[in-house]
Amino acid sequence: MKSLQNMNSIHNRPTGPATCVLVAIFSLLASATNVFAQQPGTSPVKIFIMVGQSNMQGKGQIAGVSTPGTLDYTVANDPEGKYQFLKSGGSYVVRDDVWIRDEDANAGGLEPGYGANSTSIGPELGFGHKMGDLNENQILIVKAAWGGKSLGNDFLPPSSGPYPTPLAAGDTGFYYQETLRLVNEATTNLGIYFPDYDGQGYEIAGFAWHQGWNDRIDTGRSAAYETNMANFINDMRSDLGVSNLPFVIATTGMDGWNTYTQVEEAQLAMADATKNPSFAGNVAVIDTRGGHGDFEFWQQPDQSPSNEGFHWNGNAKTYLHIGQAMADAMSLMAPARCPYRLKASGDATGVALSWQNGTDALTSVEVIRDLVTLAAAAPVSPSTFLDATAEPGLLEYQLVFTKSGDPCPPLTLTFDAGITDLQAFRTRTSVGLTWTNNLGYDAIEVRRDGSLIEAALVGNATSYLDTAPPASGIVTYSLVPTNGSATPTEVQIDLNGASPGQALIYEPFEDADSTLNSNTSGSGLLGVWSSGAQAIAPGSLSYGTLPTAGSRSFNSAGNLQKSGVLLRPELAEAGLLDHGSVLWFSFLTNNPVGVNAAVEFSLGTDKVD
Repeated sequence: MKSLQNMNSIHNRPTGPATCVLVAIFSLLASATNVFAQQPGTSPVKIFIMVGQSNMQGKGQIAGVSTPGTLDYTVANDPEGKYQFLKSGGSYVVRDDVWIRDEDANAGGLEPGYGANSTSIGPELGFGHKMGDLNENQILIVKAAWGGKSLGNDFLPPSSGPYPTPLAAGDTGFYYQETLRLVNEATTNLGIYFPDYDGQGYEIAGFAWHQGWNDRIDTGRSAAYETNMANFINDMRSDLGVSNLPFVIATTGMDGWNTYTQVEEAQLAMADATKNPSFAGNVAVIDTRGGHGDFEFWQQPDQSPSNEGFHWNGNAKTYLHIGQAMADAMSLMAPARCPYRLKASGDATGVALSWQNGTDALTSVEVIRDLVTLAAAAPVSPSTFLDATAEPGLLEYQLVFTKSGDPCPPLTLTFDAGITDLQAFRTRTSVGLTWTNNLGYDAIEVRRDGSLIEAALVGNATSYLDTAPPASGIVTYSLVPTNGSATPTEVQIDLNGASPGQALIYEPFEDADSTLNSNTSGSGLLGVWSSGAQAIAPGSLSYGTLPTAGSRSFNSAGNLQKSGVLLRPELAEAGLLDHGSVLWFSFLTNNPVGVNAAVEFSLGTDKVD
């Protein structure tokens, strides 16, 4: 539920033509006189503005611990502990160091419920938690998001006009001016909305943008999006009185792995230094069709509360990740006072630590592993350190920085230097294992159901083939480096049932004169074909003794929207689709110059990387 700690902070949004005229005029005057410019004190409140349409409002569902994709479910089913920061003592955390004020004048400490309604979240939750963790200053998030709004009209910046002063919703540029009004309202009433505000001043520190659907579905607005987006950034910076204000865009990729739309291409162009050199280093773009570090975005409908792709299927994890990714990108452009963003990676050379230095000058850093000092005064620039003596196991790192003036809190991190991501797959006569090494090992021990089957596999191996597995049963494999103190990594595989086979699936379109529209259904890669009359050319491939199926497609016009492989019935009849079988997919693509294309793999609803 949204925080109602301060009843005097809850206001009704003014309505009616007369009020709207005053609001619009005041906003224009405010922007002209730069009343939003920084008013820093000794420790100013850092203000981040989050703007967009319904997906910035947020449709991530909170309730339903048994419903995949809700916030309750995500926190309850969290074996790696990635989301436990959201709760304390069984209840969701209300942060007193991160304030929020939304477009409906709800205000309080950050917690779930500041989405489109009190039962949902948007990107603000992940964004606020991460920015709060990275900053010692008080944080204030000002949300200005409304459903069904376009950049081409509702948020149209003045430089894309000119247009008459907007008087009401629907008028060109009305929500551009509403954004300025909400920021002004929040900054001029900090002490009213937040009684803990002690007059320390404020600093407008960043701007986050997640919008695009209403422009995607309009050809004219799609074509104008790149110009409008650049103008929006420049105009907002001017009207807020902060040149080079850090600006993060999360693209509008809320329908999985299809090809990029014109709007997304325009959004990505904002971070292209060739096209927009003035934005280099101060504008970042999160590509939501891909991933960002550890953050994945698209979640399938069967792992979500709803089947609304345009609202990210209501998946709270998606909205949480978008906010966290935006904060991660923002932190690089709006650095904190102290070092932050400690990361670790391992390979044969050791464990590499990296961090971001803040704005304060540092003298040195003490690097501690498992309570033992590795370096008493290591240099802080470059902000890296290689632990070349690390051994396999869970390693606890602590970095203690030396500086003049106010001290900085240590950075801590736990790194698993053992074997991770162990997976097993079945062939006709063997069981294959693959895994990830997070360090260099002397050797690797392999066990099957507790019995040693390989005492000293070479230490840099990342795969193993068990050529004499049991004929049936559920089998457990475990791997552990022979040196260090790592816990064995385990995986199970079910060897019951018929022995599977292998097949090569090669674009199965059988009729030389057919069109893609004739293939209207079937399981396989991304489902069904739609749109266009693309030619299908006959042909086939072979791969050793593996059975093959199909021919090839040629995309000549560039209007192919979705692709799909129809798995032939005889593959299933031969047991080639049974659990444990190995399928090889081969594709040929030929696309005209300038046509966006992406080859993506999905079997049923599971994406295959």
